[in-house]
Amino acid sequence: MKHRTVLAISALVAFCLLVALAPSGLSATTWLTYREDVAIDSGTVDIAYSSYVNDTGTAGDYTNITLPCIVSSLTNDTTYINVSTTSNQTYNLSVNGNSCNDTSILNNTYFVWNLTDLLSGSKITATDTYINVSFDFNESSVNNVSILITASDAAFTSTWLSSNVVVKEKDVTSPSIGTTSARSYWVVNDSIAVSNSIGYTLSDVNLTPTFSSQTITAPATYYNVGSIATGASTTTYAQYQKRGPYLYDVDDDSSGTSHEVAIYIQTNELLTSCVDWSIDIADAEYDEVFDDINYDTLDVELNGIDVDWTEGSVEMEDLTIKSSYSNNKFVFTWTETAAYVPTTVEAWYTVLFLGLAVYLWLTIIIAAIVIVALILIIRKK
Repeated sequence: MKHRTVLAISALVAFCLLVALAPSGLSATTWLTYREDVAIDSGTVDIAYSSYVNDTGTAGDYTNITLPCIVSSLTNDTTYINVSTTSNQTYNLSVNGNSCNDTSILNNTYFVWNLTDLLSGSKITATDTYINVSFDFNESSVNNVSILITASDAAFTSTWLSSNVVVKEKDVTSPSIGTTSARSYWVVNDSIAVSNSIGYTLSDVNLTPTFSSQTITAPATYYNVGSIATGASTTTYAQYQKRGPYLYDVDDDSSGTSHEVAIYIQTNELLTSCVDWSIDIADAEYDEVFDDINYDTLDVELNGIDVDWTEGSVEMEDLTIKSSYSNNKFVFTWTETAAYVPTTVEAWYTVLFLGLAVYLWLTIIIAAIVIVALILIIRKK
């Protein structure tokens, strides 16, 4: 038991250390909703829904059915309202607030109102997205109202899709700044979650995706997510490559040993705290502006704010790049290392004294001494 406790505590400590040492940038498991991800603007569904109401009283009753499509998308011959009774009595029926009859008599029989009748009689409008059935009978007897709604590949309304489909995106690889648009791309994964709270099962649900303009290759033209029970949800995924941020313009405003280089970055969408940039100063796209770079004095700013970097040649992480090059101005400033100039010390004997170098005065003095010495020697003889 003690051994197990030690192991559990060790595992907990290791997990805490792992969390504490995790990088500060966005995690690869972070799902984002602000991205220009895949859009679900259309889709189809099959419906087979039946409602059976047993009314044994004379008070009015009703049932309301919400549709994910418009009424005209339903199947005519298998969408109907069946009113039946086991005794002789009258009934009233209204659909979507419109009266269908006025105290019609049922003599131990039934009457069917099909979709064609309801549409042609203007009881239902073709663009309605619900069917509300209200009814009452004049006797307390066994009275039944059966409603059957069917559809095959009915088009979802845009309202239903926007209310029930949620798309999120996460990065599989980190976006990085490339030297050209063609050389900049990264991999994303979009989750497409579909929920169903409509009150009955939706079958054969197909979703048609629209990918953003920066998508390199769309992975699918439709997604079949099968059946979704009421109160349930299902999620499918789309993984694909996107065009990434890239070098837009390089402006060199250097003078002498002082350098200032402005670089503008273009991207198609906002990318927050997730972009990396590895600058190879030898790349031709930088037009040799970094040839005299001095890492000891290098300063990097993005839109006037200092950016942390590491040498190799210049590495930056977790940048925020906005959707217009004018909003992404990097400024690199540095001063070249001064060239070494050895200090020259003038020799003492070359120093001028009264217009002549010291060594000339020494020569004259020595010559004068020699002459005087020779004169003295000759006189002694």
